[in-house]
Amino acid sequence: MKKIRVLLALTLCLLLVPALASALEVTFSHGSGFYEDTIDLTIACDDKKAVIHYTLDGSTPDENSPVYEGPLSLTDSSKRADTLMRIGGTNSAEEYIPTMDFPTARVVRAVAIARNGEKSPVASGTFFVGYDRKALYGDTAIVCLVTDAGNLFDYETGIYILGKIYDQWAPQQTEPFEDWEAQGNFTQHGKEWERPVSVTILSSDGNSFTQDMGMRIKGGASRGYHQKSIRLIAREEYGDKNVNFAIYPDNVREADGGIVDKYKSFTLRSGANDTLFAKIRDPYITNLSQGLRFDTAANMPVIAFINGEYWGVYTLNEEYTDKYIQYHYGIDNDNVITVKCGEVDDGEEKDIELFAEMFDYIAFSDMSDPAKYEKACALLDMGSFADYFAMQFFIVNEDGFDKNNNWQMWRVREPETDIHPYADGKWRMMLYDTDYSSGVYDNGSTYYDNNTAYVINNSDEYYSSDDRLPALLFLSLIENEDFCDEFIDAACDIRNLFYERSRMGALLDEMTDWYLPY
Repeated sequence: MKKIRVLLALTLCLLLVPALASALEVTFSHGSGFYEDTIDLTIACDDKKAVIHYTLDGSTPDENSPVYEGPLSLTDSSKRADTLMRIGGTNSAEEYIPTMDFPTARVVRAVAIARNGEKSPVASGTFFVGYDRKALYGDTAIVCLVTDAGNLFDYETGIYILGKIYDQWAPQQTEPFEDWEAQGNFTQHGKEWERPVSVTILSSDGNSFTQDMGMRIKGGASRGYHQKSIRLIAREEYGDKNVNFAIYPDNVREADGGIVDKYKSFTLRSGANDTLFAKIRDPYITNLSQGLRFDTAANMPVIAFINGEYWGVYTLNEEYTDKYIQYHYGIDNDNVITVKCGEVDDGEEKDIELFAEMFDYIAFSDMSDPAKYEKACALLDMGSFADYFAMQFFIVNEDGFDKNNNWQMWRVREPETDIHPYADGKWRMMLYDTDYSSGVYDNGSTYYDNNTAYVINNSDEYYSSDDRLPALLFLSLIENEDFCDEFIDAACDIRNLFYERSRMGALLDEMTDWYLPY
């Protein structure tokens, strides 16, 4: 019996070897990018007997798609008609169907099918033919998404539209509702509302990458805008489990000073609360805050296209995950905990106990007692916390630490200070989503408001201990003289250094040059 099992195992291995060796791959003669003249695109497969099928509309090719028989002549793509951007139903308030023309690209997707039925991964390319990239977009990076149109616009399963979810929800409403309150396909969360997409980033220096990823709609109330934020996630089920590409040329690793060249996910961010105003509040504030003692995610302006159609100006944001900590600090992501708005975002469910231990001790102990404050300093990085709160007060964030929204903290589960000083088990702050600030809805009229006093004076009325809001930590810590000095120093540094008037003006001029032309 044992011999039979061995023979079966060897036979299985022999059967698998040729299958692995003959894995199909489709290649294009030209890479995604800009071409001033017509190109003849050749599609090839390493298995000469395989049949290649292709599509030109972004749909996934299969055995029913046209058969590739020779080079595809890709002519001036400006003559291509837009279709996706003319689809309505992305907003409950009013339709926005553009009447003007935009730059477009040719999209080609191809798959090879062997005689035994084996299929290759789908190859995707986006080709801007008849355009001068420099004249059109200067040095701005281009992000090209290619996916089946139904993944975005199908009535039942499309993630970009109101769709079936809205038609079921709206008739049940007995009171008028604001546009941002509407529920639709695009407000759904979770893996079941993630769709496959081919992602290409064309950098200004000529480097690029293309990778199959997952995409989701991201954001809160901003999901109701016509232009929506899109989260892009690398997963092994789509191909590679990481993006191995230096997306941001100046994104420096804390661990060794090198450039971060590996990412798990990133977001095409439309601007959230600032979408219909300056659009740059969050990256502007984030860039001004670099060098303060909390994490700031990398960002850069990009132009987005979906299936070759113009999708507007976005900011490409690095995302906070346990992998972010690993790739920046060299700390094993399995030892990383992130808590977002009071819930474990990365880590194990029981890790919330470590957060609760820190929070409850600091919030409900007498921090004016030096001994208790010393213990608190072993649980929370006071410099990170003081910088974060001073900055939040300065920008007058209306949707942050005191509203249990848009705040995030991280620590290692088991201290490993030999790897990095920040692997000491202390909680530290992470900055994100600062658009609802700096007078976005009141024309800047609140810049003299004393919102520090507002938080302190309204503590009994607004802050429930059940919510574990960071504001309660601040209210307790400010009773300690050492922390009070730390906070005052942080506020002075923000006002006089990081957010000093001429520095703010210089960055605003620089970012205006990046965004305004588009």
